[in-house]
Amino acid sequence: MSSRNSNGLARALMVILAAGTVAAQPPQPQQPAPPVGNASVSGSVTNFATSAPVPRAHVALVVFSNPSVQTYSTLTDAEGKFTFNGLPPGRFNLNVDRVGFVVPATGNRLPNTQLRPDSKIEDLKLSLTPTGAISGRVLNTDGAAVQSAIVSLDGAPFGINPTTSDEKGQFRISGVPPGRYRVAANPAIMPFPPEIRTDGTREVHYARTYYPDALTVKAGQRVEVGAGAEVMGIDIRLVRTPVVTLSGRVMDVPAGGKTVVRAIASAATGGGVQMANNVRPDGSFQIWQLDPGKYTVVATNTTQGPGAQHSLQSTPVDIEIAGVDIEHIELRMIQPFDVSAQLGFDDAKAREVPAPPTRQGPGQPVARRIMLRPDGQTFGNFGPAISEIGADDSFTMTQVQPGRYRVTPTWGVYVKSVTAGPTETDGDILDLRNGPVGAVKITVGSLFGEVSGVVSDSNGPAAAVPVMLISDRGPMAVVSGLDGAYKFPAVAPGKYKLAAMENGVPFQFQAVRDMEDYADIGESIEVHPGDKLTVALKKQTSAVK
Repeated sequence: MSSRNSNGLARALMVILAAGTVAAQPPQPQQPAPPVGNASVSGSVTNFATSAPVPRAHVALVVFSNPSVQTYSTLTDAEGKFTFNGLPPGRFNLNVDRVGFVVPATGNRLPNTQLRPDSKIEDLKLSLTPTGAISGRVLNTDGAAVQSAIVSLDGAPFGINPTTSDEKGQFRISGVPPGRYRVAANPAIMPFPPEIRTDGTREVHYARTYYPDALTVKAGQRVEVGAGAEVMGIDIRLVRTPVVTLSGRVMDVPAGGKTVVRAIASAATGGGVQMANNVRPDGSFQIWQLDPGKYTVVATNTTQGPGAQHSLQSTPVDIEIAGVDIEHIELRMIQPFDVSAQLGFDDAKAREVPAPPTRQGPGQPVARRIMLRPDGQTFGNFGPAISEIGADDSFTMTQVQPGRYRVTPTWGVYVKSVTAGPTETDGDILDLRNGPVGAVKITVGSLFGEVSGVVSDSNGPAAAVPVMLISDRGPMAVVSGLDGAYKFPAVAPGKYKLAAMENGVPFQFQAVRDMEDYADIGESIEVHPGDKLTVALKKQTSAVK
């Protein structure tokens, strides 16, 4: 047989084998074809501040057409217009974004979100708010430029990253949504001991400083950024402070693993871990270069075990740095412990087990659960603890770490008070910083309050205005209707700040460090069980002052 015939036969055999292999494979399930239709949606995107069209904005339309979900997208043309054709029936959402813009605080409200087979929804009005910028310099006490200082916006929305000052001390932060912000400069400092100088001088330490020259968050001035505006000349003069040493000992350190001591700044001092250092074999530790302010000092130990990572934590200790060394801090490691508690009820309705949703069917009561959420700073990889409540209204949390926790029920009640051992406190805080506290009682109530009213400006009732209700548990928000009316239907008893904000200014939720941050805006109110408060509001000029 010739070489040519041999090669031809081999190729034929390969084809036959390949065909047999394909035939032997099980049939693959076919994906259902996406639904089709003749509906259409069109509209335009404009600049919220100038009403000019926004070209090349990305518009995404999501159609929920049971059982499928289809996403369509397009870019606006030179006139800011967009069109979607061939849409299936179903409910739809529209989202729009573009670099250099954010969605207005009031969002983009759609009059109709239901598509029928031949719907033609036209002339939808969407808008975007242009972002601004903040620029300036970082200087020392002599007025000289400071290079490599980290400059950030306190309470900035997600995505606004810090920047670094250049060799001339200059910085610029772009993409800033309209609002008022505190600007902070943090010099690049290594956590090393102070230099030993032979000429009798002392090492210079510059602390984290808020514009223009403040050491605390509250003392810093806020900088107002308008839509599309750049605020220039924000010069920060760093404050010079002594080099302070914090030292002490960690007790009951377990064998093995790595033990670290952290000094965590309070919200008023700027928040976050300022410095950390490893614990020596004898349990001693030192931390240097701390800025003035209030801190929580805590030790954590991490040990790698078979198939898992185990963490221990010490009792947190609160300190204040004020220019002098702090010595002999004692941190005692605490093993995770169990917390057993009993529910108490402030009213008869709070005792009732909630009715199950219809889809669950009869005879399946809704599970009642309690969650412990760390309050404020967290010191390790410790998430919320959750426990189901028994028929006798008791529950047990296992392997709890020391700390302050907020007690959160998962059904329609609020926490009125917490009794830990002999001490009863109003509110939802359970203080376990020193470990087990003995018997715990959680008293819950169901008589929520209601806060409502009308937002107005110089022209009368104001529509689409963001309204914030702020407490030490965080903010809640609604938007006023076409008649200016707003309502918070289920408000737990307590003290609040209530304010209506300027349209187009995003909620600065991240800026809520404590109630003092809002001492000068809005209305101070107190809600009691069953209250129905009516509060008329005047629109503020910014999200915060």
